[in-house]
Amino acid sequence: MAETSSNRGAYDPYYDGFLGGKVFRWLDWSKLRILRRILADLGPDLRVLDLGCGRANVSSRLIGEFPGMALTGADQDSMILAKAEARGLKAVHVDFDRELPFGDGAFDVVMMIDTIEHVTCRRETMAEVSRILADGGTFIVFTPPYDTVMWTLGEKFHTLVTRRSTYDHISPFTRESLSWLLEGNFASFELGLTNYGLTLWGVGRGVKSS
Repeated sequence: MAETSSNRGAYDPYYDGFLGGKVFRWLDWSKLRILRRILADLGPDLRVLDLGCGRANVSSRLIGEFPGMALTGADQDSMILAKAEARGLKAVHVDFDRELPFGDGAFDVVMMIDTIEHVTCRRETMAEVSRILADGGTFIVFTPPYDTVMWTLGEKFHTLVTRRSTYDHISPFTRESLSWLLEGNFASFELGLTNYGLTLWGVGRGVKSS
C-alpha cells in the first residue's frame, strides 16, 4: 500500500478534552442516523471495519444494535486503539504505509469516519478498501466538504475556538472529487450533505472489478 500514510499523528489528549471531545460531538448524531439506515438495509451478521477508527466515538454506539455484527477498529496509534478496544471493538494495529493486515473480501462493510482526508494517497487507499471488501460490499465515508460555505465558516470557527488548525487534512474533498472517487471504484454510489453542510457523506456499493 505505497504512499498511503496517514497524517493524523499520534494520540493527542486534546481530543479527550472539552473543546475537542465534547463541543463538536453533536456532529456525530447525523452520522449515526445515516449509518443505522445503511446497516439496517444490509441485514444481520455483518463484518464491519472502522478504518482509522480513532477512539470509535461513532462506531462504538452501534454495538448491540445489529444482530451478529462483528465490529473491528483499525488505527495506527496504540493509545487510540486501546480506547477503541475499551469501547467494545476488536482492535487491530495498521500501518498506513503498508498493505492492510486483512484478507481479500474480509469485510462486508468498510467505514471511514472523518479519516480519509488525512490519507496521503486516496487512490491507493481505495485500492486496499476494495481488496478487503467482499463481493457486493459497502463502503461508507464521512469527510468535510471543502466546497461549501458552511464548512469554510465552520473551519474558521473551529480554529478560533480551539486555537488548532486543520493542517492535517492533507487530502481534502469536494462533492465532485468524492463523487469521482466513488464512481471509479463502485458499481453504484450515493452522496449527500448533512450537519447543515458541515459533513459530506458517501456510500459505494459493489466493488468494480479491476
